Formats: sequence, structure tokens, C-alpha cells
Amino acid sequence: MSSGKGKMMLLLAVLAAAAMKTSVAQDYCKPDLCDPGNDHIGCNNPGGFTSNCPAGAKVIKMTDELKKIILDEHNKYRSTVATGGIKWLPKAKQMTTMTWDDELAKLAKLNANRCVQKHDDCHNTAKHRYSGQNLNHITTTAPSIDNIPQVVKDLISSWWDERRDVNSRMVKAMYDPGRHTMIFHFAVMAADKANKIGCAISQWPENGNPYLYLVCNYSFTDIVGLPMYARGEPCSGCTKGCNSAYAGLCNPDEPVSVPY
Repeated sequence: MSSGKGKMMLLLAVLAAAAMKTSVAQDYCKPDLCDPGNDHIGCNNPGGFTSNCPAGAKVIKMTDELKKIILDEHNKYRSTVATGGIKWLPKAKQMTTMTWDDELAKLAKLNANRCVQKHDDCHNTAKHRYSGQNLNHITTTAPSIDNIPQVVKDLISSWWDERRDVNSRMVKAMYDPGRHTMIFHFAVMAADKANKIGCAISQWPENGNPYLYLVCNYSFTDIVGLPMYARGEPCSGCTKGCNSAYAGLCNPDEPVSVPY
């Protein structure tokens, strides 16, 4: 075999292996990804808007600017938690820095493309078996929703506002305070093991008004009975050093071990 043909065969083999790896990674119908009885949002989902969506539904492109805003808002709030900026909650000793995850974002987009604000049953991945999810929306009687970056900040801020109903006992071991109290959006934002995030945004007309929908998936979620985060002096539990950009957070390469 000539060296040119050999290189071509090797390249084809590498591409085939890569395609096979991608195919396996995207097999969301595997039963071990979800709890029994729960359907994975990615299983047999071709993507695109569902039949539930009205005419005029569109995807808001997740630009680098929007990714940066989402990450900055989350890490800024996590820094506030870690450094004791919420006076009634303990400091965090190993609060990780959130970074972007394309696979979580891809699954968030499948939810956003359903045009209804509702949690999907399962959005876990091979890497993230206990994925969390936050949803929010804004609608207006104005003809359009402008300044999307500010809107995204406001939607994330409303999750953060739930801190008012969180207490130190929930940090030590999460529990459900009851259906009239919302704290789980904040709890996912403040979960020290949630170091990855991926989001998607869609928009459609509803009752004649523009409706914008934000979906964020996280690498970990709040689990009843487990700590929201480990308490202690900021960054004292970080094994890879402290983040110079966000006070009290670990460097982005801090390893995370989940309890299961």
C-alpha cells in the first residue's frame, strides 16, 4: 500500500471512530440515564420546534456575549454566597466556578423548542447523571422584547431573589420548605458541585404578545437530604487554588465528585 493510500485509510478510520464516539455520546435513549419511567428529552428527538409551537417561534442565538453574561451572573452570585455576602447563610469552602457545557446547552435547547415553560423529565448526560434545570420567562405588551442581554440578567436575578427564603439548615441538608416557598432555583445556582452550565433561549408570540423563554441546565442539582454546599472559610477546601476573578471561588479546574 502506498504511503498516500495508507494516510487516507488512517484518516478515514479516525473519522469513523470519531463519528462512532459522537453517536454513542448522543444515545439519550439508554435506560440508565434516567430514573425509571422518565423519558429523556433527547431520546428520539430530531430537534427543531415541536408542533406545539405557534407560527413565529424562533431561537435566540446563544452568542458568546450571552454565554459570558450567563456565566458571569452565576459566578458573581456564587462568589457572594462563598464569601458570606448573604449574612444569614454560612460561607462556602469549596464553591466551584461555573463554565459552559455545550451538551447541556444542546439539551436545554430541546426544552426551549417545546414552547411551553415546563421541566422535562430527564436531561442527564453520560458525564452529568444528576443534572439540574432552571426555567424562566418574560412577556410584554410591547411589540418586541429588546435588550436581550439585560433581560437574561433580570431572569437570572429572579432566581437569585429566592435567597430570602433560604436558611442555614437548608445549606446543611436540603429539604423542601413547602409548595408556597420557592428556593430550588437558588439552590441549584448555589450548589457547589454544579460547575457546568448550558442554556438556551427561544421566543414566540403568545396571546398576541412576545414571550421569551430561558432554559438553563446544570451539571448537578439540589438533592433533598444532601448539603447545598460545604461550609467553611472561602476557598479553604479548593485543591487547585482560588479564582482571581471571582472572590471565594475555586479555580475552574477544581475537580468535582458527586455523592452517587
